[in-house]
Amino acid sequence: MMSRFRSILAVPLVTQGSMRSAPIQWTTMSFWRGLARVVGRRAMLWGLVGLVASIGLAAVELALSWFIQAFLRVMGLMSPLVVVSVGPDIARFSPYVLGIALVVVAGLRGMAQWTFWQSSFVMQEIVVARLRRLAVYDVLLAKPRRYTSASELQSAIGEGFIKSSTAIFALVLLIGSSAQAVVLWYFMVRAAWKPTLYTTAGLVLVAGAVTIMNGRVRRYADRVPEAVDGLNAGLFRVLRNALLVRVLRTEQREYKHLTSHIDSHLGYSVNASWLGNFAQTLPPFVGVILVLTVLAFVGGDTSPSALLTFLYLFTRFVQTAAIVAQQAGQVAQHAGHGRRALGFVSAFRADEIDEAMSDVPAVAAVSASPRGEHRPPTFAVERMSYAYDTSERNVLSDLSLTIPAGNCFAVVGPSGVGKSTLLGLLLGVFEPCEGTLTVNGLRASEYFEQYGPRTGY
Repeated sequence: MMSRFRSILAVPLVTQGSMRSAPIQWTTMSFWRGLARVVGRRAMLWGLVGLVASIGLAAVELALSWFIQAFLRVMGLMSPLVVVSVGPDIARFSPYVLGIALVVVAGLRGMAQWTFWQSSFVMQEIVVARLRRLAVYDVLLAKPRRYTSASELQSAIGEGFIKSSTAIFALVLLIGSSAQAVVLWYFMVRAAWKPTLYTTAGLVLVAGAVTIMNGRVRRYADRVPEAVDGLNAGLFRVLRNALLVRVLRTEQREYKHLTSHIDSHLGYSVNASWLGNFAQTLPPFVGVILVLTVLAFVGGDTSPSALLTFLYLFTRFVQTAAIVAQQAGQVAQHAGHGRRALGFVSAFRADEIDEAMSDVPAVAAVSASPRGEHRPPTFAVERMSYAYDTSERNVLSDLSLTIPAGNCFAVVGPSGVGKSTLLGLLLGVFEPCEGTLTVNGLRASEYFEQYGPRTGY
């Protein structure tokens, strides 16, 4: 099963400087290592709490089944227990004591359920916060800084990271519910092995059908991030050039382009969701058929108390199986966003992640300008070239110029020729790929770190 979901979340590596990704192959170990980098120690601790709670919940279900039988037995409504050999002799207890014990066990069950769901929810929120902190760190403090478009960043923080954490949240619930189902299945075998094996065979067929449907869900879900990217990039472009769009009279064309992405997102999401929701309805439906078959053909050789124990545990088992199917569908629906998040985090070093998660990142302090050092500097550029990480074409090539101290200097040219890039290089925001750029004999970044940002930009 884990290899199945490892393939669903097969992670692509993000090219440095972009939140877009190119697929690579991950081994089992590297996949879980990458997942651990996204989740972090704090969230993993909450996930472990949820896993323990899910296993404890299965044990509480058995205890609840025993106390129900014991209460019915003491009340004279059921024959003696003969199968589930847990707890002391019930003959020593009054109905009043057993009733109180039943209420206590039911309370423990509710507490275990609350712990399981709450820990998973807290883990999900921590993951969202980690991803957002990394994105903010990437934009403001990472060195070297990666080029990320505003539309990609907005899409990731607004929707991508939330759905990525939903995929991880669903994966945690899937693991916890699977562990709970295994414990329940063990107790079912102890109570009535023949009905358990029969019903297990039927549910295995259901699991196969759910797996096939989730494969189709994943194919639809993989297209959702592309539609979101197209919509966000288009909106950002239109808003940035609103006046130009009106001057060129292209409102209808832009409207058609943007609404096509909206309709694509709707179609892919609906197709993915209906298959996933249908998959989660199969276990309860098939479970009812299996129970009726057991009562009609298989349960005759089983004692009434053992059969009651089996039916109670099987009902809980089917409910848990439905949760497993539901969370498997959620993982498949949000796998595309999950791949992007894992790939995004993989572009950071471990020390960068620790720094981004710290309350006070280690940022080099900017020195105050020494007294008398407010004279304008001289800029010297020699055969400088620069290209963004996301482009194979140089923005600037073999540029040489000198700007004497105190001169007024203007950069004039059409859109896209590199004016903003040149200013970024002169101010030390970017580093040249080739050639040199100095400010009063120092690298631009060194100069502004030493004398402070005395720049209007």
